[in-house]
Amino acid sequence: MAVDAERRAPRGERRRARLRQGDRRRSRPGRPAARARGGDGSGAVGPPARRGVRRARRDRPARDAARALRVGGGRAARAARPPRPAPLHDAAVSPAAAPGGGDANGATPAPEPARADRVHAQAKAPARLVDWIFTVPFLVAFGGILLLFDPLQRAARLLGQRPQEVVAGALQVALVYAFRICGTRIEVERPPGVRPRTPYLFVANHQSMFDIPILGALLFTNYPKYVSKKELARWIPSISYNLRRGGHALIDRADRAQAVDAIRALAETAQARGVSVVIYPEGTRSRAGELRPFKPAGALTLLEAAPALDVVPVAIDASWRLLSHDLLPVPFGTRIRVRFGDPIPRGAEPDPSRLLERVRAEIEDTLVRWRAAGHGSTRGEGSGAAA
Repeated sequence: MAVDAERRAPRGERRRARLRQGDRRRSRPGRPAARARGGDGSGAVGPPARRGVRRARRDRPARDAARALRVGGGRAARAARPPRPAPLHDAAVSPAAAPGGGDANGATPAPEPARADRVHAQAKAPARLVDWIFTVPFLVAFGGILLLFDPLQRAARLLGQRPQEVVAGALQVALVYAFRICGTRIEVERPPGVRPRTPYLFVANHQSMFDIPILGALLFTNYPKYVSKKELARWIPSISYNLRRGGHALIDRADRAQAVDAIRALAETAQARGVSVVIYPEGTRSRAGELRPFKPAGALTLLEAAPALDVVPVAIDASWRLLSHDLLPVPFGTRIRVRFGDPIPRGAEPDPSRLLERVRAEIEDTLVRWRAAGHGSTRGEGSGAAA
């Protein structure tokens, strides 16, 4: 009879009765569950409980969407995921991307990769078959030249300093000619003011370890001396012997006082013997050809210790491409450009710091001009003397 009476009751009353019955089962004396849901503990459901039910129904679509994203529900769910932010080390900080920056609509554009990283990424493109074909004979020739000239230098050194310098110059010329196996071309801009057999202080940017034989070959009769870290004075055929016995400055980069003393001694010796000095004030090779800030301590020491040597700015570009794959392989057809600026008399700029700033500005202007003209590809067209 009770069942028949419940069936004859209106649908709304039956539903409320079931809710009250279920709430009584879940709520026991001494348990605050019913009161937490908005009831009074006797099983009656109050307005707060009804609001909680309505809120749960309203939030159900958002929960379902979040669950679908967590599970990774197919292509649609992956498309709905927000894009990941770009890593900070690949982002270039611009005024628009800075706090408070943005475009006319107030939107902040996505950060762009730094130029050096973009160029380096391009250099890491897959190597071509032609690169590998010519790399093998080049490496064989390069290593053979180093092994051949090591005993030749030792024999020449028995005859004196100048014979050893001549053999060391021939070594660098031979290394540069070996690059022709890989189709490498060197285009040189050299004013008539840079004369052979004349001592200068050459200040150059640094892109590759091959900058040293390139400048050594181009300045054969100027007998260039270098500032090098002491670690290179061991275990490299020909090169290590030349650094130890050829009158160069070997510095310990962890000992500033020793480095300054070695550079000062090199400058005084070069001025007394009438030989040239080449220094790379960046202190290290640039990653992708970008001009780094100068570390002026070594260059200023040279300028102060050798006041009679005129200063020649030297710009080198694209030599970094030879090492874009760490010699495995060497890119075929690389075009390297070298420009010697007009010698700057020491009396024209008595302040060494200002003189160094002037030299850096000239190197930077040359690199900008070359790249604006389209230079910078592995293979390109251009004019100039080729070595």
